[in-house]
Amino acid sequence: KRYITVFFFSKPAEAQVLTIMLHFVGGFLLVVATFVMVLMTPGARAVADSLAFVFRFMPSYCLGHGIMWIGLKEVLRAIEVYDETPSAFSADLALSDIAFLAWQSVVYIAAAIVIDNALTYKSIRQVVYSTKLEDGEATAAE
Repeated sequence: KRYITVFFFSKPAEAQVLTIMLHFVGGFLLVVATFVMVLMTPGARAVADSLAFVFRFMPSYCLGHGIMWIGLKEVLRAIEVYDETPSAFSADLALSDIAFLAWQSVVYIAAAIVIDNALTYKSIRQVVYSTKLEDGEATAAE
């Protein structure tokens, strides 16, 4: 199993640790931070909405945000974030997250395939890894 982050490190284990950390931060800490901001003033709520758009480029944020907001939709209505209880598939709850996850599943997989394919060419590997490779010589990421 390969992640895009493996192409930035010489050892796959380092890439795996970074990927796990990024998904923990994106899937938990950023979701909680934006939720707390929504509970604050209307100005903070506007900032949280703007940040949520940026954070949605992380798939783990989309998953965590969608699950949390669907689960708390009654609470959000009770604290007057919404006038009435929205559908789970409304743009305010999970539809935006689902849409982001849909295009990310295509784009991120395509990017990993393109990068992996590009690294099969010796000239590109030499530029990326900044070393002189001999024919048949593998890189540490392979």
